[in-house]
Amino acid sequence: MRGERCIKRFLSVIFLVTLGGLGLVRPSFAAFVCAVSDSCATGVTVMRLWNVAGSHAEMSTQANYPKYVCCSGVDGLGNSCTGNHAVVARLSSATNAHVETNASSDYANLTCLSLNSGTVTVGYQSGNCNGFQTTVASISAQSNAHIGDGSAYTLKICASVDQTATVVDTGGGGLGSGNGGILAHGYAETPTTTPPFLDNGLGNDAASIDARVATLASLGFEIHDLVKLPDDGNPLTQQDSTVYYLGADGRRHAFPNPSMYFSWYCDFSNVRIISATALAQIPLGRNIVYRPGIRLVKFQTDPKVYLVQASGLLRPLADEATARAIAGSDWNKLVADISDAFYLDYAIGTPITLAEASSQDPYLSVHEYPSAEMGILGYVDPGAVPSLVCTAPPAPPSSWPFSHIPKTFSFAHQLDQTSTFNTDIRYLQELLTFLGPNIYPEAQVTGNFGVATTAAVKRFQKAHGLTQNGIVGSGTRQALNSILDTYR
Repeated sequence: MRGERCIKRFLSVIFLVTLGGLGLVRPSFAAFVCAVSDSCATGVTVMRLWNVAGSHAEMSTQANYPKYVCCSGVDGLGNSCTGNHAVVARLSSATNAHVETNASSDYANLTCLSLNSGTVTVGYQSGNCNGFQTTVASISAQSNAHIGDGSAYTLKICASVDQTATVVDTGGGGLGSGNGGILAHGYAETPTTTPPFLDNGLGNDAASIDARVATLASLGFEIHDLVKLPDDGNPLTQQDSTVYYLGADGRRHAFPNPSMYFSWYCDFSNVRIISATALAQIPLGRNIVYRPGIRLVKFQTDPKVYLVQASGLLRPLADEATARAIAGSDWNKLVADISDAFYLDYAIGTPITLAEASSQDPYLSVHEYPSAEMGILGYVDPGAVPSLVCTAPPAPPSSWPFSHIPKTFSFAHQLDQTSTFNTDIRYLQELLTFLGPNIYPEAQVTGNFGVATTAAVKRFQKAHGLTQNGIVGSGTRQALNSILDTYR
């Protein structure tokens, strides 16, 4: 269900230096250039990437990734985050990191450009870096993003340097209109005039939240609405399959997979269609996490089993006895896999002991809406609300929900367009149909593995963080069998 993320078109607010009032000479811009390359012997490494698109990032001090975000052409250029500097992007960790803009505040690892003398300016624009000297890289979203070279994504990281002007004017005469971007200035540690915080709609303060919620209302939506793009009629595309929750922070939050969605809602009956133009006006927020107290979870390459608690806190179970005390003898059938790609959506807490599990009801769900999981300023969860799709978490059905799939069946063969396991293919199509129209809108149970089935498998793989090749290999079979195990 996690589709390609749409990029918000930002209102442009660009601060210009007023030459007359400050008595400055016209800035002389150097031959400053940045690019993603295989080496950076003569330049400055801002960060390193695994690839030129769809990549995670790491700090310049790491040496795990082969690609360099390299800037050069200016004397005194560096990557220090002190002195005359600008933050290029924030990383979620030192390596294997997601990326966010410098105006976001979720990630603590800063990547910077600096000058011995002068100013560095970094901004973000949709489509191009007009008005800046160079494109540093591009990112897939404002936060929790992948990164690539300047051509990989619509949202560009842009930069300029000025080695003559060292004062940033904040007076009315210096405020001009730009060309579709948000901008945050680098400045001297003790500047003559401190530039104000540029409110770009990503803030967590009350005024910013109110403004975003007002935008939702102007588009005809309310907080707690569920939205998705209209089906584009192309089974090979993914972006129209993502369902977003509109949070009390005025942002849209994606459900990473169907299991997480169904921990909050019973079905898709309340999902509303939103146009791409309207969706682009709603900024992205953090991913939805599992509802507290619904089920046990584990990451695909981590053997530990966790209990989901409030605010995305995962607490490992100390041992099997603890698991049985929490979820009964069939506890292993309540364990849902989370793709390693979403590890950073959660925080890991202390282990739950048998004594603690026996003294309370750790499955108690205290939150009715996902907004309660996000720590939004001023938000109070209302509890049971009639407008919810369902007012209580869905419980696993007491009966086997599949008409033709035997309860003892598990997927054991590779399935693709060349397969002759027609019975297995029919069972696959029945399961994909059961998962809903966002996975398999055609809902055809034919026993033939055609284009529509391939596209449905790719949607399923995307929802579970698997390689999207349309082939039911070992990882996909494991995810499919995990769903069947939930209902056995």
